[in-house]
Amino acid sequence: MNILVKKMLRDFRKMKGEFISILLLAFLGMLVFTGFISAWKSMDETFEAWSESSHLADAWISGNQIPDTAIENIKKEDTIQELQKQSTSTMVVDKKDGNQLVQAVVTDEQTISTLKNVSGEAFDATKKGVWVDDYFATENAYQIGDQLTLWLDGQQFDTVILGTILSPDFIAYKGPNHDLTMNHQKYGYVYTNNQTIPLKQLVGTNQLLVKLSDTEPSAELKQRIEEALGEHFMAYQTRINNPNVATYIQKVLVLKKLAILFSAVIMLLVLLTILTTIQRLVRQQRTIIATLKALGIRNRSILFHYSSYGLFISLIGVILGMIVAPYSFTPFVLATQRNQFMLANWQEEFPPIIFIVGMLIVVLSTLTAYLASRKSVQSLPAEMLRIKIKDHQFSEKGKWTDALFKQTSFAWKWVTRDALRNKKKQLIAMLTVAGSILLLIISFGIQYSIQQMNQQLYGKQFDYRFSIQFAQQVSNEQRASVQQAVGDEGQWQETRQGQLRLANRSENVTLVIMDQGLYTHFYNQEKQPIQLKKEGIVLSHFLAQKWQVEIGDTLQFKPTGTAQYLTTFVTDIAYVSAPQGILMSREAWQQLDQPFMPNTLLTGRDISQQEIATKPGVHKITSLKKQKEDAAKVAENMQSIIITYGFFAVILSVVVLYNLGVLNFTERYREYATLKVLGFRKKEIRGIILRDQWLAFLLGGALSLVLIKPVLTLFGTIISTDESEIFTAISLERIFISFSLILICSLLVGVYINRKVQKIEMTEALKNVD
Repeated sequence: MNILVKKMLRDFRKMKGEFISILLLAFLGMLVFTGFISAWKSMDETFEAWSESSHLADAWISGNQIPDTAIENIKKEDTIQELQKQSTSTMVVDKKDGNQLVQAVVTDEQTISTLKNVSGEAFDATKKGVWVDDYFATENAYQIGDQLTLWLDGQQFDTVILGTILSPDFIAYKGPNHDLTMNHQKYGYVYTNNQTIPLKQLVGTNQLLVKLSDTEPSAELKQRIEEALGEHFMAYQTRINNPNVATYIQKVLVLKKLAILFSAVIMLLVLLTILTTIQRLVRQQRTIIATLKALGIRNRSILFHYSSYGLFISLIGVILGMIVAPYSFTPFVLATQRNQFMLANWQEEFPPIIFIVGMLIVVLSTLTAYLASRKSVQSLPAEMLRIKIKDHQFSEKGKWTDALFKQTSFAWKWVTRDALRNKKKQLIAMLTVAGSILLLIISFGIQYSIQQMNQQLYGKQFDYRFSIQFAQQVSNEQRASVQQAVGDEGQWQETRQGQLRLANRSENVTLVIMDQGLYTHFYNQEKQPIQLKKEGIVLSHFLAQKWQVEIGDTLQFKPTGTAQYLTTFVTDIAYVSAPQGILMSREAWQQLDQPFMPNTLLTGRDISQQEIATKPGVHKITSLKKQKEDAAKVAENMQSIIITYGFFAVILSVVVLYNLGVLNFTERYREYATLKVLGFRKKEIRGIILRDQWLAFLLGGALSLVLIKPVLTLFGTIISTDESEIFTAISLERIFISFSLILICSLLVGVYINRKVQKIEMTEALKNVD
């Protein structure tokens, strides 16, 4: 056994390049897998833990002046375990440096979606005062005991801050208009009671929080609740479509899919390379195994010795990857998400699947080494000591291929024959190159797609200069005053929420009604402009695909605040990233006997923002430039993750290509030496080596070209959400860069192998083992 231990250490020194590459592959594979799987699992478990401890609502029912009799009828539903009623409204904060908005929630009980106390007193429905969103309070330097003046419809309410809190109902709250990014300086929320702010008298009970059992689908319950509330019903939202919660859940789902798919591609590439490397390393020691058997070493000891090749190296790499990831890439991914959500505690998880995958790599590596050596161990030493010459001939299919082959250079003939003799090895090289290229193309492609989406959305689809948004309660006189200041070229738009219904399905959707104007442009699948007609609606592609709706289909929708469903038909399908929902003209809207009450005015003029902002009824003014910058900030979080994958793709490609190159050199050691003895010059041998690299690159590149479109489409589907659809694309420049990087890596490996060839000792290389 001591002999085998010494031999193992000597092998590690002699073939350190091959063994280090195996260790690096195992390390990188586990680093990526552990880092990103742990990140999405941490986000998922953080949400689950808070939703459990806070008794987070399963559904939110919005209504208008909901009567107590209707509430009592809803309570009788068997599927409703608990119900909590509250009043909520957007209120203005009186502050010298400008208006701020908070969502005020008045409740006399806290059994569902309970608050997390951050500082000050815990929430008490009997005490007069307010509890402020901790992020809003921090950003605006509010302290416990400070005065906070709130306004609602001209009424002033002077309150005192008793504490700061976080609510699970507002994890992803971005203001009343669902802005692209969080603005804690401008938007927040407060909780209080009716004694402090009498919202029950002002707006009535307009929101119900419910906890449900799992015995009945929400769709059926929603229909009965809608019937029970009648004209008071406005919306029914669950965790998957309430934007203040669903945005977080969807982000976790996107990260989960990205982590699994990227990790799967990387792990398959890593496993394929590791297993192939170990198998070829063991087979190269065929004569050494025969010598060990001849010396009387037992088969069991030899099998354990070679199995250790796969066991120890892969185990060290796996352990290092699992140790490093929680201190590097997991915190990095979580850091990119923290500024987008408001959670009480961010906890890091280390799911069992990480240990399972790590064990799988070690077991497969060990098993591969065992099986590769087992075949040799079972043979007789005399048979194994004979040099095994492969009897393969080049197949000539006809005169044309024969003539073509004869006219090619010796280098290409040599490389082609070797590829045809070793189809399995060539296949692995091709898959390695293709996988490396695709990893880079996915990284570059998703970055490019997100950038193109923002440029398309804010520049082509919308090309105004400023968007003027109005308060909820705005009069026609106030609109006219702003219109006069802006000019007649402005375009009015009304955005509201509603319910879309088709057969037995229903879903909350965004409804955008547009007047005639110059600043909105929508396109169909053929990239032809869509004209909003005087009848019918236009559906966004993502929604149409989700509902399997086609042009000409009839469906129903009910705008929030109305009692009746409106029946209409689909005139076209718009390929837009956002908004996802229903688009229609003012004429089509009014033809359904609905009043046009615009809440946004788009203008292309260079207006005085300060002057317009002071006009009554104006909520805020946003420039197209600012919206584009906000969209870029949102994209940066996702792009940073994608760029990290791209970085790993490059490193992984270098290691994999180096590994395959070194293995090829080891297997062809005698052949290269023979070429030198036969008088081949350095330049000619280098040409053979580089052509070998070129062949693998060309075959892998051809395969990756075929897979670019389906792979990018798959990843585009994964990162699309109910709020925005990503149409994947990639520029020729980025494809060229991806191919060039892998080609450079491949050629550099070829240059390195050529240097090793020049150092071959002829006497040792050509020595006969017989």
